[in-house]
Amino acid sequence: MNTKPNMNFIQGFRGLAALLVVLWHASRYLGPYGTGLGGKLFLPAGTMGVDLFFIISGFIMFHTTRDSDGSAQYCVAFLIKRFPASFPYG
Repeated sequence: MNTKPNMNFIQGFRGLAALLVVLWHASRYLGPYGTGLGGKLFLPAGTMGVDLFFIISGFIMFHTTRDSDGSAQYCVAFLIKRFPASFPYG
């Protein structure tokens, strides 16, 4: 039985923050960074997106490791759970 709460809502906010950063970087195709329509539309969103993404990521890391006992065994188990996700092809 999974006793950890569902964090999909927070993960959705993290995805939104990442999207804001992507839109800021894509705005360079509307003109040079920080100028014109792209700068007016996406500069505030891009800078806020970076801050929001790191705040939420820090919260998620704290939340997922709050039961850590600091042992090498816990560290190895933590890495094993996350390592395969880095390699989607095998």
